[in-house]
Amino acid sequence: MKPVNYDSDKADARLIGIEYVIHHDIFVSLPEEEKKYWHSHKYEVESGQLTLQSKSLVPTGAEDVAEQSAMTELHKANDSLWTYGKTIHTWAIDSSPSLPLGPPRLMMAFTADAQVSDSVISTVESVEQKSVAHKRELRAKYLDLNYEKAEGADQWEKTGKALELVAKEKDVTMPGREGATWKGKERLESVLGGNA
Repeated sequence: MKPVNYDSDKADARLIGIEYVIHHDIFVSLPEEEKKYWHSHKYEVESGQLTLQSKSLVPTGAEDVAEQSAMTELHKANDSLWTYGKTIHTWAIDSSPSLPLGPPRLMMAFTADAQVSDSVISTVESVEQKSVAHKRELRAKYLDLNYEKAEGADQWEKTGKALELVAKEKDVTMPGREGATWKGKERLESVLGGNA
């Protein structure tokens, strides 16, 4: 699953990033160094903060039913496999609202109530016309709240350190010159079917 991230649900919303979603069995097989880039979905789903966007004319009850299968899959897919996400934002709209400038950012998810102020929740509820408390209460009835996240997820909350993506200049062999490669693996000439 590869959800795209927008800054709003409006017609002029800006595409700000992408999230890759994998199941538990894939996450636990990742090298320890790679796990630093991934976050769990446990709290996002259980807290009621993660919701599907629907139109304002859709009744709350209908929306709750519609999102139940999606939240169940994100929280605990296939009755034993939970999901983890790797989210990269390519547009920092807080510092550059007009253009996607600067390096991409690795994003993480909240993992506890104390990380989100009540005023932020109130603002979200007001804008989206949804009750986070209602979503939390409803989801507690159909989700397994007792599972433990896999070791290695949400490392920032244990270490107090976040990862920063940093651009690094490297020498390149320009196309048309001897030794140019495609993705550093195949000779560019063979990919292009002739001369590069």
